[in-house]
Parts: sequence; structure tokens; C-alpha cells
Amino acid sequence: MKYSDEKDMQNFKKIDISSWDNIKDNVFVRVMNRKYLSKYDDNIAHVPFLDLILTFSVQEKSKEGTLSHMLTYEDLESFNVSAEEVKKVALCNTTYNRKKRLMTLKESALTSNPMYPIIQSYSGMALGARGHSDSECGIVQDTDEELGVDNVLVLCNKSDTFGASYIASSDILEEIYNRFNENFYIIPLSIHQVMCVRASYATRNGEKLSY
Repeated sequence: MKYSDEKDMQNFKKIDISSWDNIKDNVFVRVMNRKYLSKYDDNIAHVPFLDLILTFSVQEKSKEGTLSHMLTYEDLESFNVSAEEVKKVALCNTTYNRKKRLMTLKESALTSNPMYPIIQSYSGMALGARGHSDSECGIVQDTDEELGVDNVLVLCNKSDTFGASYIASSDILEEIYNRFNENFYIIPLSIHQVMCVRASYATRNGEKLSY
């Protein structure tokens, strides 16, 4: 789905922006690479998260897409609310109010196809970093049939907007852990989705990774 970054909340048509109480149900987390902050606005309110940062986005959906305004420190001051309080609310909204999708690679490919649900699924999927030839790709099996567990999962949401923000939710990470029944690697695909790989399934040139 398309989205538009709005510097002025006056562009919102449905959300009453007059107070924190009025907007807080529409505030969500957005994950951002720290180095890109200056390209948006150094004054954007944020908190550290691993080697990334969490920003807080007021979002309004329409048929055309999603309007997103990343709250600034001036916004927080005008609403008389702290960054920690905004983080708490935004994480809760992100975890429970964004129609999360946790799918196998095949399910993800099928739901992204305009012919879904008519088309049939495949037994495996080719996946590679460069993809210039078949030899540079590996065949990813969604599930380990002997163990009866998933190998790879795609984390996103129904609107395909800012789904990578789910990695900030401990509840969602625990859900993924329970699906794999072990640790896992997170591979960002975009700001809208991430790939989760079961740790014991991940390899580098055929060699198991240590974790």
C-alpha cells in the first residue's frame, strides 16, 4: 500500500489532532535506520532500539494509502507527553491493532500475487541475494517435515505498510520463537516486512551458523 510522510498533521482529515487523548489510538511505531534521521528531520522524537531507532507515527488510512506523520519533540511538548509514554502506547497499538500477518514464504508469495487464491503453491522457493543465475540461488523449504516446524516466516501486516516495526514488540517476537521452538534470525526486507529464519536452519555457503 502507498504511504505519504506528512510534516503537517493539519493534512489529516479523520483524526482529531487537538490533543494526545484524541490521537493516541492512531500512533504506531516505525523502525528507522539512525543514519536516515537527518534526511527526514533531526527533531523527530525517537528512542534507541538495537542499532536502529524507534520513531512514533500518527497514521490515517484511506483508499489512496496511509498518511504518516512522525511526531517531533515539539509535538510531544505541545501534547504534554513524554517519549516513553508515547513509546508505550505506540508499541501496544502496533502489536495489537495492525492486523499482523506471520506467514510462510509460500503463503507470502501467494497472497502477494494478483491471482491469489487461484494459483497453486510450490514445494520450494528459490531465494538469492543477487539472483543473476539459478546457481546463485538456494531452494528454501518452508517447513521441516520431519520436525514438523517452520523454517522461514515472513512478518508483515495486512496493509503491507510499516510491518518491520513488529520487531520492536516482545510479544510478537515471543510468538515467532514459539512457532520455531528455538532462536531465530531477523532479516529486514524493507520497512514493510522482515524475514525470520529458524537459527538451526540458517547456513552460510552450506555451513551451519553459530549462535
